[in-house]
Formats: sequence, C-alpha cells, structure tokens
Amino acid sequence: MLQVTPSGELVQVLPSAVVPSTLPPIVPVSLPAVEIKLDNVQYAIARMKDAPKVVTPKPHLEGKCGAASITQKYVAELTGSITGNVHCYGYAVDQGVCVYLNLGGSRTAVEAIRAKFSKSEAVTCVP
Repeated sequence: MLQVTPSGELVQVLPSAVVPSTLPPIVPVSLPAVEIKLDNVQYAIARMKDAPKVVTPKPHLEGKCGAASITQKYVAELTGSITGNVHCYGYAVDQGVCVYLNLGGSRTAVEAIRAKFSKSEAVTCVP
C-alpha cells in the first residue's frame, strides 16, 4: 500500500500481517565418510576430485596484436532441434559469449544453426 507523507513523499507501507521473512541459509551436505556407501552422484563427485585436470593451453599472443590461431580439430556436435549433423571444429568464448564458431555439415543444417544464433536461441555443443 502506498501513502503520502506530510512532506509529500510517496512511501510503501506494509500491513502488519505482511512481514518480510528471511529464509534460513542452506547448509551444503558434505560427503559422508569413506566407510559409508556413496550413492551414484557422490561417487561421481569423489572420482572427479581425484581425476587429473584437463587444461587446454591458451595461444601465445605476444607480437601478434591480439590475433591468435585457433587450431582446427573436431570438438563436438552442435544440436538445437534441427535435422542433420553439424560438427564443431573450434570455438572461442569471451565473457560467456561465443565470438567465434567453426562449423561444418550439410548446408541446410549449418544454415539452421546459424539462424538459431542470429535469433539468440540455444544451441547445444555435445562433445
């Protein structure tokens, strides 16, 4: 409910029955001790923590005025409710935005993926 104060300001007044509530914090559940049998998700998390980390080296940019070479190799398949196979041979992401995409496939399937990008629709990259 909005009210006007004597000084002419507009303020929102909450009825006494409506009190903003604060939610209790959600405390994450830690993995149980090794003696207890882990469920499938906990087991997968424990395995991934022990797995070696895969690091893709960034291209060296010194003396190239910001231009970098992106290697050409099969990365994944692009999908997005289209017919046909579209393969991704390299991509670059800057601050969460795809700025470069090298794709190949049948003409109609590639055009469908490009149309999805132009409409800012979701395109999935399946490794």
